[in-house]
Amino acid sequence: MAARSTSSLLELRENPSRWVWAAAAARVPPTAAALSRCGFRRGVWADGLPRDAPNLLLLLHGLGDAPDMYARFGAKLALPQTSALALAAPLPLPLGIEGGAWAPLLSVLRLLVRECGWSPERIFLFGYAHGGTVALDLLQHLDGLAGGGPCRLGGCVSWFCPGEAEAWSGPRTRWALVTAILTALS
Repeated sequence: MAARSTSSLLELRENPSRWVWAAAAARVPPTAAALSRCGFRRGVWADGLPRDAPNLLLLLHGLGDAPDMYARFGAKLALPQTSALALAAPLPLPLGIEGGAWAPLLSVLRLLVRECGWSPERIFLFGYAHGGTVALDLLQHLDGLAGGGPCRLGGCVSWFCPGEAEAWSGPRTRWALVTAILTALS
């Protein structure tokens, strides 16, 4: 039996397989115009990382914040084979206050999957505060994203400020901790 499997391996080495593996789809970073069509004012790519890597980390800032610091965070993470894009929240804050508020992200995910070539399983979300809430909400609305049927993202982390959690009392604190744990496991 062992001799037969050894000879089979030799035959495979001498006669290469007729199967040809399909090349991964080319990934194209979304342009500023494409992001604008989805309602986003801008996106900031992490410096020093490729923009067409197999994996994509979307960084979502908190209410009133800006994406620049999150792009630097993505660059410092320097995850292997991962591009990092920090999006600017699309909705302006009232009274001319700088920063933005989040709206649902499904349109930008459709863009990244259907037009830019990223597989949903290779897109990861990192959201802080309000951005984290939007990331969690997005997980409930993914079906049909990749052309029909159920869909899953690579992962999602929703983060909040520990100082804020300490100020909460009772069930809100427990809910925030459960939310953070569940999103880290999903």
